Amino acid sequence: MAFLLYRTTKPLTTRRLGSRLPPQFHEEDDYNSPASEMRTNELVRHMTKLKVGDEKKRYGYFKCPSCHKRWESARTWCVYKGKRDGKKVFKPTSKQACKECKIMTLPEETKPLRRPESGEVRHVDPRRAHKRELCSRCRDGLPCSDEDSDED
Repeated sequence: MAFLLYRTTKPLTTRRLGSRLPPQFHEEDDYNSPASEMRTNELVRHMTKLKVGDEKKRYGYFKCPSCHKRWESARTWCVYKGKRDGKKVFKPTSKQACKECKIMTLPEETKPLRRPESGEVRHVDPRRAHKRELCSRCRDGLPCSDEDSDED
């Protein structure tokens, strides 16, 4: 269920979410205050928390099983499977074809688009064209680029 965030004279926190919210969201204050703004940002993170089965765009490392050519892509989609040993587990769902062999392959490894330590985006070049004929999501008519989705 999606929730629409909007500013009112009342705090943003209680109506439909009720007791499912963490305690810091039940405090009353002026909605224009910096503290209220910080709680609004926390609320957005709380409401958009990753759930098992959610699809997320990640950075993938590919290797062709035939010619052993390697490439990377910032348009690799994965399903969140939960946590194991304290780490988030993602299963790749999108394949890409090798330019040479045209063999579709899943990534060997995926990582977050943003580096956790610095928040920098990994090797993403917006000028580089997306080759839709090599992308399984594009072939299937699913969104995979920033223009097609709301994923960061």
